[in-house]
This record gives sequence, structure tokens and C-alpha cells, in this order.
Amino acid sequence: MNGRERVLLALAHREADRVPIAFGTMHTSSIHVLAYRDLVRHLGIEGPTEHVADTVQQIVDPDPRLQELFRNDVASVTLSPAKPWRHQVDQDGDRWVDEWGITYYRPPGGYWYDFEGHPLRAGSIQELKAFHWPDPHDPIRTAGLHENVLSLWDSSERAIILLGTTGGLFEQSTFLRGFEELLVDMKLRPSFVEELAERLLEWQVASWEEALARVGRRIHLVALADDLGHNKGLLFSPELFRRIYKPRLIQLTASIRTKTEAKIWFHSCGAISEVIPDLIEVGVEVLDPVQVSARGMDSASLKREFGKDLSFWGGGCHTLVLNSGSPNQVREEVRRRIGDFAPGGGYVFTPGHNIQFGVPPENILALYDAAIEFGSYT
Repeated sequence: MNGRERVLLALAHREADRVPIAFGTMHTSSIHVLAYRDLVRHLGIEGPTEHVADTVQQIVDPDPRLQELFRNDVASVTLSPAKPWRHQVDQDGDRWVDEWGITYYRPPGGYWYDFEGHPLRAGSIQELKAFHWPDPHDPIRTAGLHENVLSLWDSSERAIILLGTTGGLFEQSTFLRGFEELLVDMKLRPSFVEELAERLLEWQVASWEEALARVGRRIHLVALADDLGHNKGLLFSPELFRRIYKPRLIQLTASIRTKTEAKIWFHSCGAISEVIPDLIEVGVEVLDPVQVSARGMDSASLKREFGKDLSFWGGGCHTLVLNSGSPNQVREEVRRRIGDFAPGGGYVFTPGHNIQFGVPPENILALYDAAIEFGSYT
């Protein structure tokens, strides 16, 4: 059984020969560039490729030899921004400005980039009207997309997932306005928050329509992402989610479904169990990264409550165990999570998020060795 067949069976809630594995293909199940360098040194791999696929998180697309070693079953294709990021390096560190006018900053010695500047400073409807929105129809966004997907379709035996270039409706709103500012706006300027979400919805519908018109028949998953939670709960009330973002997510997924039969894959970190039923109603079919360390996100409970409606993508190891446990502790943690998530299909193995700098290479090897050892259905 090849990787594509394995993933598609899992997403159909059926058991394949083993639990499918995603490694290095997503911006939530890959590896930080410094951890990657430690890993390839540990393995003695010479001349590894090192492509940073996510500038902000400093996440790499691993060398094909590592993808084979870790039995990766997934391939990804990403839309392109219309304009390259403007990069500035000085003694104070690195700065990037993206096509939306958002500034990112990494201090000297920093491991990733943080937000430094947001273009919507006033939080007013007038400012929104004057804002210069990037063009979702710019042909640069889909340049080479059809050829890349067709090549993967013909030559790869992996499931193909299509990634966008922005955060979700809430997350991208915080990128444009500022995190604290948007939460205050929800109370003081709700009409601004709803108008911003509406304009982002229009932009994302247009962007996905452009892409899916070209490759909708040859991809298996469409990746949406919107971080809604922290370790102990939602970032804002479920009532606000249901009023502002849920109706618009329904419109977005409905639009996507007119162009493709691909599964809707949705990423959100944190303790989001309160709104999982809402996400199912929205049309989400695959939930990532399943942060099992967060409140209410226990693997056994999630599978029992939502396993008939959702496939789970991630949650393969508690991050504290992966970061600071022993290889044997990692192995036992993987055994537990696969035991919870895997029965009956509906599960793709990855850790609970990207592997960060400082995770011992021995633990990374134990993670994926255990996924093979305990992931067999035969």
C-alpha cells in the first residue's frame, strides 16, 4: 500500500496496513532548521537539502532521504505571495515586511520571527476602506501550481495537500490589527471586527477559487488554519466565534467545495474542544495538530466524542515528553496516543506541532520508529 492509498483510507475512517505518517510537509508537522541540522549531523547525512519553507517559524522542508526514513505519506504544495517579502538586516536583527504590510522581527540569536508592526492602526471602518489589499487574482500566486501538482500526482505516491498563504479569518485579523488590539475591538468596535472578517472572507474565497480552478481535481486536502485557543481555553468566547467567524467559515468551505472534492483540513492550536462541534458543522473533516497537552484535548476523549465525524492529524506525542523525556518515554507516549487515536482509522500520525530546536535527535528517531512499531493494523 502506498502513502496516498494509506492516507485516503485513514480519512475515510478505515484501517490501512498502518497509521499514515506526515513528516516535513506541513508548517505544523515539520522541524525547526536548527533541530534539523542537529538531526542530519546525528544521522551522518551528507549534503542535505535545507529549504526554509516557513520564514516566520523557521521550518524546513526536510531532505527527501529523511522523508523516506520517517515514512512520510504526504506531499504539500503552497500558493505563492504576489510580492516577495522585503528583508532588512542590521545590528538590531532581521526584519521582514510581507505583502500585507505586516512587519516581523527576529532579534540576534532568536529562533523565529515575532510580529513587530501591524498596518491597521486605527481600527476604523474608514481605515479598512483606505487599506491597499493584495490582489488575490495576481497570477504570480498560482504560477507553476498546476505543473507542480500534476508532477506530484503522476510521480509521487503520497497524498497531496494544498496550503494557502494567510492565516485564518481571526488569525489574519490579528496579524493586520495586532492581537491585543483586535481582542479589545471585539468589545469596543465589533462592527470593525465583523467588517474586517468579511473582507478577509472575500479575499480568501477569491484566492482559493483561483487555485482550485487549476488543481481542485488533483489534490486530496485543502489546508485552512486559524489558531483559536491557548493551553487552557479559547482565545475569545465561543459565542463570539459563533457570531463572527463560524458563519463566514461556512461560506468559505462551501465555496471551496464547489471546486474540489478534497477534504477540509483545519489547523488550530490550543484547547478548542468547546468549538469542535461547531467546526464539524462548518465542514471541517480533519483536525490538526491536536494539542493533547491542552485542557480538554485528551486523545481518548476526543476520539470517543468526535471520532465518527473527524479525522485527527497530529497529537502523536505530548510536547514536554518529546522535548525533555527519554527516548523510551517518547516511545511509550507514542504507544498511548496511537492506541487512542488509531482504532477504526481516522488518524494521521505527527507530533503535536513542529519539532523545535533543542529536541534531542534520539527522541526524534524514537518518535517515528515508535509510530511504525505501534501503528500497524496487521
